Amino acid sequence: MINVGNRQLGRVKSKNDFDCEFESLSIQESVKNISILGSYKEENIYEGTNPAAEIMKITKSFIQ
Repeated sequence: MINVGNRQLGRVKSKNDFDCEFESLSIQESVKNISILGSYKEENIYEGTNPAAEIMKITKSFIQ
């Protein structure tokens, strides 16, 4: 995954998340580097997550 610009700074990242500047050459370089890596075989930290459901669950726990 390529994070373009600084919008994702400070968020949890997996080993296959890469940051680049919001400029054409930086994005092209990131795409090139990722394509060399091949398939990602590590744990997908985002798989199966449902943030909205988790937020609702936590919020409801305060109400009840």
